[in-house]
Amino acid sequence: TTVMRKLVPKSLKLVYRALVNARSDKRNGYTFAKAAGTQFHAAARHVNTQGLQSNTQKRNNLELAGSKINPITIAPGEVFSFWRAVGNPTAGRGYQPSRSILGDQVVDDIGGGLCQLSGLMYQCALETGVEVVERHSHSKDIYTEETRYMPLGSDATVAFGYKDFKLRNNLEGTIRYHIVVDEDSIQVALEHEGPLPTKTVEYVRVEDSTQKRIVHTMVDGERVAVSSYKV
Repeated sequence: TTVMRKLVPKSLKLVYRALVNARSDKRNGYTFAKAAGTQFHAAARHVNTQGLQSNTQKRNNLELAGSKINPITIAPGEVFSFWRAVGNPTAGRGYQPSRSILGDQVVDDIGGGLCQLSGLMYQCALETGVEVVERHSHSKDIYTEETRYMPLGSDATVAFGYKDFKLRNNLEGTIRYHIVVDEDSIQVALEHEGPLPTKTVEYVRVEDSTQKRIVHTMVDGERVAVSSYKV
């Protein structure tokens, strides 16, 4: 029941989720990327940059996560997992409270703000044709057209133990992400040992009768995702 679920400690819920996720990963036959043991030489890179508001807590969280992701190289056929790279974003590991969406509400939560990073990584993958195997949209659209800093539908929310961002390297050479967090911006580059394809990405928005915002993500004219947001 709902009451019983609320009584279960968060730590036990995460242990259970880890077992469920491990079983799913094994069933899918994923081989996960790890930190590089050799030098990586990039022949091409695709870069996305976004502004960063003056929020020291969010910047701290992004820098910590970026430092875990940067050393990882993804060989052809390997799968990158955001949470396998970053780990549990707890206060004990240096993460601080920043804005998150929990239960359709905007709240401060430990490790908040990491969705901006995973969203940029998602956009880089779409724009270079790298295969996305797991991505989740936010449950609610909290922005107006004036405050929106990224296209609706281009987000990739992450919640440790529950929602991950995963991609598979379907290119011929090794790839990696390189993340740089400055005072007022975050830059995410997807780098490849060989040339990188360039894809045309469109986010086609539809208002439906249930008062939700529906977005069809199109890559070179082919629909690859449908996102639904409460208003």
